[in-house]
Amino acid sequence: MGTAGAGLGSAFRELKKTERNRRVLRATLSGFQAFGKSVSKVIGQLWHEVTGFLFLCIAVIAGGAAYREYVAYQAGKIGPAKVGLAAVVTLMFLYFGVSNFRRARK
Repeated sequence: MGTAGAGLGSAFRELKKTERNRRVLRATLSGFQAFGKSVSKVIGQLWHEVTGFLFLCIAVIAGGAAYREYVAYQAGKIGPAKVGLAAVVTLMFLYFGVSNFRRARK
């Protein structure tokens, strides 16, 4: 009976270790999940900010082209279609840039 009691005691101690290991493993996994969510949120925000900045840069470049087209239109060298197209492209990229910065704030 003495050896059987010692066997049960060691089995119980091993079971307690296993339960403790499971809790530690669950806590570690929970920590990694929280870290992963935080990092993915930051990476998403950075992505929106970088793409928004690039779209705003393209809008500025397209705005300069729209201005040049308008000056050429005023001089009678081109028709209004090119000015309109340049203005639409400028507004489109301006919208994309602003909307990306708004998404980054969410």
